[in-house]
Amino acid sequence: MKIISTKRINKNLLKKINELWDCYSKQKNIYANYSRKLWNETVIILLLLLTTALITAGFFYICKLFWNAYILTPVGKQYSAVFTENSQVIFEILSRNSISFSIELTLQTFYVCFTICTACQFFSLARFFYLPREFFGRLCFWGLPMAVVVAIYLRPIYGFAEWEMALFLSVVPTLIMFTGCFRFTGLLFPELFDIISYFIKKSRLIKKYFNRELFPALQKRARHIINKINAS
Repeated sequence: MKIISTKRINKNLLKKINELWDCYSKQKNIYANYSRKLWNETVIILLLLLTTALITAGFFYICKLFWNAYILTPVGKQYSAVFTENSQVIFEILSRNSISFSIELTLQTFYVCFTICTACQFFSLARFFYLPREFFGRLCFWGLPMAVVVAIYLRPIYGFAEWEMALFLSVVPTLIMFTGCFRFTGLLFPELFDIISYFIKKSRLIKKYFNRELFPALQKRARHIINKINAS
């Protein structure tokens, strides 16, 4: 959209107004595109969380069946007698509702993975150490270590005496979710170098504006005032 010029409007002023309008339109389109991308990626993340919760619930239910069968065996009874504390924790966890516990575990895993991926994106680690790798490289270099971090985070929450049990619970949701977290943060969050370069560019534009437009206008105005004073 262009503003129609009239005889009463100065051409230079009209040009400035048109430039400001174009700048506003471009900025508006940038915000609209970002909002649309944010909405689309949020929907994808929600679907990923739902899928992860359902798969984790199925995994949790299978573990419950195997545990109930295991404690009926002589080895299982001996394990329950020797490792009483771990057995009690396992009983407490497996006695929970599969769906609610899976949702809780999924959200906690997402919190840890999202935090790590955001930090990696901000400090450009994702660009150099995640994106160049193939699927299995990402799985070994990022997925499994992140599962260990999630396990360390979960261990005090559920009171595991040994972190291996927490790792057992964290592996499935972490391996399903970490690639989606990297995708989400990579598309929507800037890197530190991008932020720095943006402010440098803005500072150069501001300096350019001061040097080319504002300072000459102020000098011209000052000369005009001085000339009036000298004339009087």
